[in-house]
Amino acid sequence: MSSIIKVDTIQDQAGNNIINESGNTITIGASGDTITIPSGATFTNSGTTSAITISGALAVDGGTIKLDGNYPTGTDNVALGNTALDSVESGGINNVAIGDNAGTAITTGDNNVAVGKDALLSNTTASNNTAVGQQALLTTTTGCENVAVGRQALRLNSTGDNNVAIGIYSLEANTTADNNTAVGACTLLANTTGTQNVAVGTLALDANTIGCRGVAIGYNAMGANTDGNFNTAVGRSALATNTTGDNNVSVGYSSLQNSTTSSGNSSVGMESMFLNTTGANNTAIGLCSLRANTTASDNTAVGKNALLVNTTGTLNNAVGSGSLMANTTGSNNVAMGNDALRFNTTGCETTAVGYHALKTQTTGCGNVAVGINSLLDLTTGEFNVAIGRQAGENITTGHRNTYLGLNAGGSTTTGCCNVAIGQNVFYLHTTGIHNVAVGTGAGENITTGSNNVVIGKVSGSEAALCNITTGSNNVVIGNNSTTNALIKVDWTVTSDLRDKTEIEDVPHGLDFVNQLTPIKYNFKKSRENDTPNGTKKYGFSAQEILALEGDNPVIINNNDTDNLKLTNAHLVPVLVNAIKELSEENKDLKSRIEALESN
Repeated sequence: MSSIIKVDTIQDQAGNNIINESGNTITIGASGDTITIPSGATFTNSGTTSAITISGALAVDGGTIKLDGNYPTGTDNVALGNTALDSVESGGINNVAIGDNAGTAITTGDNNVAVGKDALLSNTTASNNTAVGQQALLTTTTGCENVAVGRQALRLNSTGDNNVAIGIYSLEANTTADNNTAVGACTLLANTTGTQNVAVGTLALDANTIGCRGVAIGYNAMGANTDGNFNTAVGRSALATNTTGDNNVSVGYSSLQNSTTSSGNSSVGMESMFLNTTGANNTAIGLCSLRANTTASDNTAVGKNALLVNTTGTLNNAVGSGSLMANTTGSNNVAMGNDALRFNTTGCETTAVGYHALKTQTTGCGNVAVGINSLLDLTTGEFNVAIGRQAGENITTGHRNTYLGLNAGGSTTTGCCNVAIGQNVFYLHTTGIHNVAVGTGAGENITTGSNNVVIGKVSGSEAALCNITTGSNNVVIGNNSTTNALIKVDWTVTSDLRDKTEIEDVPHGLDFVNQLTPIKYNFKKSRENDTPNGTKKYGFSAQEILALEGDNPVIINNNDTDNLKLTNAHLVPVLVNAIKELSEENKDLKSRIEALESN
């Protein structure tokens, strides 16, 4: 028969308490004592709802803590959970496994952390893995230095190394791939052998299988990518539908969202290249830049709404907010400056540089505009060149004009084939054609006149010399301040009789010449200033010759009665007639003298 001894305190021979009971508390030993529990000893809680409570710190020195299951061997291991670390051998050290079956297959692997049911379930000899979450790194056998945080993160990894998966199902299908980083639910979900990818954000790169060196940051960024390589996507749904396209850069909400197989695109800005599918080698920087582009390639758009609705137009370059904004199929255009070529739709091979340059062009081709508001109003005109602020500003349908200079041709509307070089040249010109003006203010008053050539500052614009407005077929060189006209050789002019009509005899001769008064003079600075200008000259009075000619003068040009002009060449036939008359008189006199002498 067994006996029961009931005591409150058990003491050693020195009177020290070994076991002391006070109320519901039992104290074993005293401070500083070492209590040895024999191998195989078991603490059993006979209750069904209460647990054994350890109040204060629990120190384990050089051994292994094992809760629920068998003790592992090895050193400095912690195992909490049924069969957790139950296969560790003497070589396995510094492992932590918490959860049912956590790290159950580890034999000699070191420095592993497994937290969660079946975490690191298949790991045997691999080291330096961290798995937190149910079935995290479930099938890893020898893969090392992986981090998996989240349910089934890196679940199917076997031998892949240096992967980081944070988030439920992140890198779940990864098998042998190395050096991937996935942060967010389902990131790199389907990845199997793709390496060196970075995915941050729910569903980022979730369909990727073998694609390598991709960077996806943002919800669903590069969500459909399977085997595209060297892609970068930053922003929600950036490059969301890309499957096999390579070398793309997408930064911004929904940028390049619909691209599938295109490669070599760079898209930065919200919804930039949003509708692009297969267009390649495009660059879009700015909100909605190249947003509607689908299959077109080799375009560059920099600025908000640059090339906004371009669909299939290729080889365009747009730099500036709203530049080439309305372009759809136009190709080979260059627009630099806010709203440059803003309304161009199908126009091609056009260059616009400057704020509002060629802003309203729609279908015109082959135009060049450089300068603020240059060719601003042009719509369908073609092959115009305007360089300078407001050069050719009002041209609408005019074509083949060349304007260089501030305000050059600023009022031209439908005129064509004009050349203007200089500030304010052809400033009032509207519809005239085939005019040439070179020099500041040259021909600035010409409106509808055509086929005029004016060279020199304000040439063709001064009343004293020649002020052309609607006149045509004039050549004006110099201005009212010109004092000398120098040329190495004489002018050669056409005089073929076959080119002449209404031929008559010149009515003037000796009598006309006898009434001329040759004069020596200097030009004035102006009619208001008698200061001599230039060198002394010989000539005639236009008023005197005009009086001699009468109506319908030829020698004198009196189209502008306030500024009479003389054509010296027209005097030559008159002088010839005078000489001929003198010759006849000389013959008559000679005959009379001979008759007298013979008598």
